[in-house]
Amino acid sequence: MFTFTGLFGLGETFMSPTMAPLVNSLADERVRGRANSLSGMANSLALSDRPRAPTQSPASEARLGLDPASARRQHGRARI
Repeated sequence: MFTFTGLFGLGETFMSPTMAPLVNSLADERVRGRANSLSGMANSLALSDRPRAPTQSPASEARLGLDPASARRQHGRARI
């Protein structure tokens, strides 16, 4: 767990200062503000939505490559 947290922190350390300049260098002058806001919105949406998405439905588990039937057996819960 600590290894994962350390690697995640290291990745965030390298990603944060490079994301905005990367978006700015790839975006055209007239759409630079929109590109930056879209990048920020996508990051915020991903951080707020992904922790709950795998637990929503068996369809979500299927998209992640998990077998919903085996997930029900492992966790001992039935879903309708």
